Amino acid sequence: MSVETQHPAPVWTQVHPEQHMVIPAAIRDRDGDAGSAERGRLALVRFGILLGDPVTDQPDMMNATFPLGWRSIRQNESTTAHILDNQGRARLRLVTIRTAGYPPTTTVLHRFRVYRDYRAQRQIVVRIADASARRSGGLGYGAEIYATEPVGYGTDSRRADTLQQAAFDEAWAWLLTRYPDARSLTAHWD
Repeated sequence: MSVETQHPAPVWTQVHPEQHMVIPAAIRDRDGDAGSAERGRLALVRFGILLGDPVTDQPDMMNATFPLGWRSIRQNESTTAHILDNQGRARLRLVTIRTAGYPPTTTVLHRFRVYRDYRAQRQIVVRIADASARRSGGLGYGAEIYATEPVGYGTDSRRADTLQQAAFDEAWAWLLTRYPDARSLTAHWD
C-alpha cells in the first residue's frame, strides 16, 4: 500500500478548551454509499457540531466547533484519530492524511457496530458492540452486547457466505427488536 502525503497531518487547533478542531472535510457514514455525505453532515449538525470554513492552506480540511467536553484522541503515531463525546464515547473517526489516493475523511460512527469476528478461524461469529457501554482499558468500540453462536464451515466458501448472511440477519433482528432505530446515525445516543 502506498502512502501519498501532500501535507503534514494537521495540528489540532484549540481555540476554547477541546471545542474547536480542524477535521477532514470529506464527511461520510460507515456505509459510504451515495447518500453517505449528506447523512454524515446532518448527523454532525444534530450532534451540535458547527461546521466552518475550509482551512486556507489545507483544502481537504475544515474548521469545526464541537460541544463542550468533546475531545480528540490519537493512538500512538496513527494517522487515525477519534472524537469522543463528553461521556467518552467514540462518535467520529478521522483519517487525517491522504493515503492510497483517498482523501482525509471524517466518518460518523453509529452507536452500535454489527461485525463479523474473524478471530474464530473457519467459523462464523457475528457480534454487536455498543459504544455507550464502554470497555475499560482502551478505546475499542464498546462492550459486546450480543454474539451469534459459532458455526463452522470447513473449507466450503459458498457455505461460509450463506452462514455469514444468516448470522448478520440474526444479529440485526436481535438489535432492531430492542433498538428499532439502530441503523440511524443519531438514534439511541442519549
